[in-house]
Amino acid sequence: MHIISILMTAAGAVFLVLAGLLAHEALAGGDTAAPAYTLRKALGRTASMALLDFDRDAVFSVAVPVIQFMLLPGAALLNTVLGGSPFLLTCYVLIAASVFVHIVLTERPAFAGALAMLSGGGALLALVALPYYAVWSLTVHIVSGAPAEGALIGTLVAVILYAANAGVWMLLHTGHDRREHAGVHRVVVAGLLGLPLGYALYWYVLFGFGLAGSDIGDFRGWGMLIGFTLGFAAVATLFKAVLDAGGRAGRGKFTPAVASAGLGALAILAGYVIHSPV
Repeated sequence: MHIISILMTAAGAVFLVLAGLLAHEALAGGDTAAPAYTLRKALGRTASMALLDFDRDAVFSVAVPVIQFMLLPGAALLNTVLGGSPFLLTCYVLIAASVFVHIVLTERPAFAGALAMLSGGGALLALVALPYYAVWSLTVHIVSGAPAEGALIGTLVAVILYAANAGVWMLLHTGHDRREHAGVHRVVVAGLLGLPLGYALYWYVLFGFGLAGSDIGDFRGWGMLIGFTLGFAAVATLFKAVLDAGGRAGRGKFTPAVASAGLGALAILAGYVIHSPV
């Protein structure tokens, strides 16, 4: 539990720093030169480029389809050639076949309903289901392996997890007017981006503490991996929510700073309780 205690304390320190930044911004009367304002804008731009409007970004609009339609099918083919399960490759072959059928029958109104179901099923498989399956399958191979292997392959898995989350976001918001985004959308995006970051960070933490000679036995396994990943995403979501609240605070302009300080204190206290012997 020593590692968990350190991580909880680190999260608490982050929220205490955020509290200081928000208090400074409140005292400055919302000055655009305040570090909190700059951080808010930077995170907002990052969220917009990486997920919120990734299909309009020059880099991410190319990266996500490359992962979904080139990297994963190529990896599925390589895995099958090397003697692994052909399930993933078979799914991609079926998706390719459905695209061919759609092209052949697209001008025939009698098949419109069937083609719509075929297109929807293919999109759901290619954009969401198969990337998540790849995340699970690869994690099975590294969850009990060497920390160095986990840090290396875990980075690749985190990229696939990001692409899967981008696929979910794209399917849920296809056809919607995205000129203005509700604050809740930006907070949700922070959580979706936090998942792959938390996944990768778990393996780096495991590798780092292993190199330092710490006992990582209690920190390994599916339970800790899922808990850490979801916990990091929750912290990222909370951090973004509090930071955004500081940008729109009116009369209660110090409320977000106080809330952030409270969260930081609670996290540090939790880390102390976990570390202290019963």
